[in-house]
Amino acid sequence: MSYVDSIKQLHSQCPLCDHPYRESPHHDIDRDLYWVVCEVCGRYGITDDVFRFTPLTTDAKSLLSAVVRRHFDFTGKQETITSESWEALVSQAPDKNDVTSKVRYLLEYIAHKSIFPGERIVLKGQTDYPICFAGNADEFEFYVQYATEAGFVQCATEAGILTGRPGCWLTTGGWEETRRIPTLESPYAFVAMSFSKEGSHGSVLARAFQDAIQPAIEDDAGYQAVRIDKEQFLGDIVFEIIARIKECRFVVADATGHKNGVYFEAGYAMGMGLPVIWMCHKDDLDDAHFDTSHLNHIVWDDIGELRRNLANRILATIGRGPRKRQE
Repeated sequence: MSYVDSIKQLHSQCPLCDHPYRESPHHDIDRDLYWVVCEVCGRYGITDDVFRFTPLTTDAKSLLSAVVRRHFDFTGKQETITSESWEALVSQAPDKNDVTSKVRYLLEYIAHKSIFPGERIVLKGQTDYPICFAGNADEFEFYVQYATEAGFVQCATEAGILTGRPGCWLTTGGWEETRRIPTLESPYAFVAMSFSKEGSHGSVLARAFQDAIQPAIEDDAGYQAVRIDKEQFLGDIVFEIIARIKECRFVVADATGHKNGVYFEAGYAMGMGLPVIWMCHKDDLDDAHFDTSHLNHIVWDDIGELRRNLANRILATIGRGPRKRQE
């Protein structure tokens, strides 16, 4: 596709979901990006190099649509998709066939939109399907039906699922489900750590995650690592952080660098009753916060040894994950 054709397409339909616009995107020339307003994806920014040169698959576009829509709905802020950020954004999505998590996202959305319990919330399958990481209206209708049959949601009529006229609301069981601690069968492990590339441990931490933490969690213990790629805690992603922690079986918290976000995320998990495995690079252990300094940290220096120690700690205190048991 030529440059002119690609620009024409961008100005006529959303580059993530292909839905036609009600208003054309705004071109931010200084930053070389477009601010998109889409009924399906919400409001977001996308750089020129992503929609023209990044080979995004259909699945990646669908996941990006869901991530930016949820971010806008819950925070009112517009996410920016760049060539450096799109993979991290996609990694926030649940597995394609993770029905339980997608239904929970649906319940959280209804709860977030409800001013009071029992309020009827309009759900339009043709435009609201990304709120629970559904790929289309049919999949969205399946999750609404699942939640209805489970007793979490009540709809005035089945037709309302797609038309949105009658509305849906959470039952008392649905409200309880939004606050329920994840089951022991959750396949997810939340990783709270500094992802900053600056400072004395910047490059070491990146290698620690790639070569030790992630393979220990996924390959050795059988869970899926979940992480929020922010250098420090920011208020506009608090809803996403909380939502992801609620889905997880346990949290791995690396205190190296002593970022406030790490302590927040680990503290929230501990308040929920989730197990937290603490770690810290040996050079930073003496500066650990006094509220956590007494806890049993995995003190690390060698990355290979870190992987073995973390995997053993998970297996000893949490147990082997459901993904590993299925092999």
